[in-house]
Amino acid sequence: MVGNAQHGQSQKHLAIRRLEREMSLDEIAETYLGDVDLILTEGYKSGPKMKIEVSRRQTSQQLISSPPELMAVVADQQFDIITPHFNLDDASGVADLIEEGLLIAQRG
Repeated sequence: MVGNAQHGQSQKHLAIRRLEREMSLDEIAETYLGDVDLILTEGYKSGPKMKIEVSRRQTSQQLISSPPELMAVVADQQFDIITPHFNLDDASGVADLIEEGLLIAQRG
């Protein structure tokens, strides 16, 4: 660890640590998060976890992830894959999909 910073308020705590190497999502969850049901991240494109990919036509005509890695696509364009698609402004639809996935995982 090269350095760190912390910030706290009455019911919140934020800690930032500079690491020697990038940690995997599993390492982060095990080290810092304990028993949680859901972790949302940005980045980790090549990791082995399910992804919700956001795509804008003006930026790219292709998806970064392969279809088996995708839980959903959020975009202003359609892709020819069998994966749930949401418009860029459909946050509640994406939230419902995530919640449904958690409920299925908890039952299974």
